[in-house]
This record gives sequence, C-alpha cells and structure tokens, in this order.
Amino acid sequence: TFAVDEPLEPILDAARELPDVRFLIMGDLKLAKPGVVQSAPKNVVFTDYLRKDAYWNCLYNAQAVMTLTTFPHSLLGGAQDGVALRKPLLISKQPALTEYFYKGAVFIEHTAASIVAGVNDVRARQGALIGEVGELATERAERWNRAFAEVEKAFGGS
Repeated sequence: TFAVDEPLEPILDAARELPDVRFLIMGDLKLAKPGVVQSAPKNVVFTDYLRKDAYWNCLYNAQAVMTLTTFPHSLLGGAQDGVALRKPLLISKQPALTEYFYKGAVFIEHTAASIVAGVNDVRARQGALIGEVGELATERAERWNRAFAEVEKAFGGS
C-alpha cells in the first residue's frame, strides 16, 4: 500500500545487492512516492494492486513472502496469506510478529544488510522453512477449530 509503516527503501537497497533475486512489490502504484518506481533496480517488479486470482497466483509462485512494518503490534495479512500457502516468511522483527509467526519465518530488521541476510537464509533453508510454515499453518488451524467449537458449544451449538 506504500503506507508510512512499510519500509520500502531498504528493500530496494537489498535488491541492488542481490541482482539474481527478483523482488515483486505489490501495491497501488498511485500511492507510491514520485520517482520510486523509476529509480528501482531492474530486478524489482512493481505489480500494482492485484486482485483475487492475480494476487493469490503471485504469492503461490513466490519462493517466499516478505512483508514488513515499523508498527510493533501489527499482525500482517500478507504474512498470514503466506502461511496459508505454506511459503517461508521474511517479516519484521516486531513483538506481535515474532510471537505469532514462531515457525517458518526469518525475522529481519529494516536495513538492506538484514534483508540480504534474511533472503540468503531463506535460500539456504527453504525446505526446512516450508516444513515449519506448514506446521504453523496446521497448528493455527487446529487452534482456530478448537476455539470455534468452544464458542459454538457456549451458544448451544452441536
């Protein structure tokens, strides 16, 4: 969304250091700061705002999902979508995120060096991270189902 809490510049700087990695950046291009798209390295693709199947297909075809925020208590929908698709995550090292995404994630600071290290970590451990994020997805689904059953029981459901 090119929002104030999304650190884009460190991603672009990391992309310059990782020319063999393609970065797809989603978001409404009308909201991007002037010149950002034009000054990005060649391995960065701005997808514009994606809807429905275009969004899900983009995530499905990714090697990993990176979603960053400077807000310490934000639970990122993009990271949840990555879990749903069993994709390794590169996410901000923030309290809410480190607690919620305790498997299948590489936590990064908002610096190019940290993002580069995180990308390389995902590349080195991709198989293990895919397994971990699958475990996380299963654990989260089981927790949801138990909680839903308790609510249903409390309100007289079957």
